[in-house]
Amino acid sequence: MNFQLTDAEIQLIAAIVVPFVISAAGALFKLLIEKLPSAQRANAEKLVEVAVKQVEQQCKGLEGPEKRAEAVALLQTLLKAAHINVPSSIVESLIEAVVFEINKDKPQA
Repeated sequence: MNFQLTDAEIQLIAAIVVPFVISAAGALFKLLIEKLPSAQRANAEKLVEVAVKQVEQQCKGLEGPEKRAEAVALLQTLLKAAHINVPSSIVESLIEAVVFEINKDKPQA
C-alpha cells in the first residue's frame, strides 16, 4: 500500500506537532536546569542565552542546522569553561528551548 500526504496535510501536521515538540524541549530544559545547584543553574541559563544570541548575531548567513551546530559547539565550550556538566545529548534541547522563546516574541512576517 502506497500512502502519500499532500503538502497541505504535511503543513497541518507540522503546525500541530511542532509546538508540542518545542514545548516539550522547553519543559525538559527547565527540568534539567532545576537539577543543577542554584549557582550553576543561573550560570547555565545565562550561557545558553549568550550562545544562542551570539550565533544569531554572528552567523546570519547560515541556515538553521548550521546555526544549531555553531550554537551547540559554542555552548559546550562555555559550559566546560564554567565547569558545568550538561550531557551533550541535552545541549541541543536547551538551545531549541531558548530559540523558541526568542522567536515567539518576534512578529510574524
